[in-house]
Amino acid sequence: MAAPEHTRTMHQFTLIRLLCILLLAAFCQACNGAKSASGISPAQAGAPGSERQQEDGSAPSTAPAGAKTEGGGPRIIRAAPAESAPVIPPAPAVLAAQPGGQPAPAAKAGAFPAGGAAAFLPAPPKSGAAPAARGLTRGGDVYTLQRAVETALERNFSVRAAESGHMSALSGQQAALSAFGPVLGTGYDYDRRQHGVSGAGRLQDKELFTWRISLNQNVFAGFETLADYQKAALQAESTKAGIAQARLELIRTVQTHFFTYLRALEDVRSAKDSLERLTSQLESSKAFYNVGVSPRIDVLQAEVDVSAAESALLIAENAVATQRARLNTLLLLPLDAEVEYRGELAYIPFMRTQQQCLDLAFRQRPDLIMADKSVLMAEKDIVRAQSGFYPQVSAYGAWGTQGNSFMASGSQAMPQNYSEWTVGVAAQWDLFEWGKTHYETQQARHDQYRVRAEADNLRQEVSFIVKERILAMSESAKRIKVAIKGVEQAAEAMR
Repeated sequence: MAAPEHTRTMHQFTLIRLLCILLLAAFCQACNGAKSASGISPAQAGAPGSERQQEDGSAPSTAPAGAKTEGGGPRIIRAAPAESAPVIPPAPAVLAAQPGGQPAPAAKAGAFPAGGAAAFLPAPPKSGAAPAARGLTRGGDVYTLQRAVETALERNFSVRAAESGHMSALSGQQAALSAFGPVLGTGYDYDRRQHGVSGAGRLQDKELFTWRISLNQNVFAGFETLADYQKAALQAESTKAGIAQARLELIRTVQTHFFTYLRALEDVRSAKDSLERLTSQLESSKAFYNVGVSPRIDVLQAEVDVSAAESALLIAENAVATQRARLNTLLLLPLDAEVEYRGELAYIPFMRTQQQCLDLAFRQRPDLIMADKSVLMAEKDIVRAQSGFYPQVSAYGAWGTQGNSFMASGSQAMPQNYSEWTVGVAAQWDLFEWGKTHYETQQARHDQYRVRAEADNLRQEVSFIVKERILAMSESAKRIKVAIKGVEQAAEAMR
């Protein structure tokens, strides 16, 4: 009985060895087929730097072959050229824009400022980098972040509208200033009488031509003229701040969509890598199923994963097209212009603390400046409404001539003294108008209370916005630190 048992054990062991050999052969065949379908030879597949070139025209990656995260996630850090700075510094830091779009120096390891945060800023491509050949069918225009912002500020209609509003306010200020000067006017009248003789028996012209020149000067209008001018000057200052507000809003919009566009490009690359990996897994599942090793359900699940990856790739490509169209709109380019927006997600420090940000916002934010000007203009409305309590005083002078001809130079009835001049001072004081001036003053005063409350509320909202953004950047900094560790671990695991 011992011999048959030993023989049965040897047969089972031999069968297991044959099955393992078949599985290894099927897996190698599937891997070679996937590499051949992607245009990479087996000799090139294992060599460093064999990854496909980046779509933005940069040099091929020198990372180990297959260094990708699972699930189509972020790519493993690619080695930069020797003359360039690394894409990711040794330690997370806070981001800030530098003049000319250049990234700030990398922060030292562990150098997080108080209240530090993180974000991304696209840096211009390195000099000498080959431009991407795709998407340059209309002149090959390339827009970095700096050029995109400058072009938008030069062309966009929102900034033009704000500038036109400021010019309108300046014209209004000059119009209010002109109210301090005298008013020069002239008039010409023609009258025809029924009788040539007056009731007293005096001879008079049946046709009378009169020409006059007048000069009127407002002496005192109850401070209404002064309040109107001061309000117009404040309005001009407010619209000037409105130009700065429009420019900042446009810059923020362009930068937001530029960053979103670059992120969408990375999503497309990640989706393509994920689709390539899942397609290779599908081929392996089919090979295992054909030799009877794995069930049919594994093939079906792999097909579902490939379909989901294809759907994610379509969504990412649609996001790229949408963001490019939005940027074209902001830059007043044709909606379907195939221009290239080129940038790099770089890690840049942001060194201001929360209190510094709050002080800077309260001092320079255009919306707060406009709110303060609105409060001052409301105060001028109160002064204007109170002008009804005061008398209106004006001075005037006039010269006129009369006659029975077009020249108005006398007639038979007026052989002499047909022209004369007059000067005088006039005063008008409305003593009682059933409370009209009182209620207009109360209305202006309550409007001032409303505007002041809105300004105080805006100041509170700005405080919250600054705090919220700093917390968001701080969270991003911490997440980036964790992501960098994850990428390093994944790179080490793929070695």
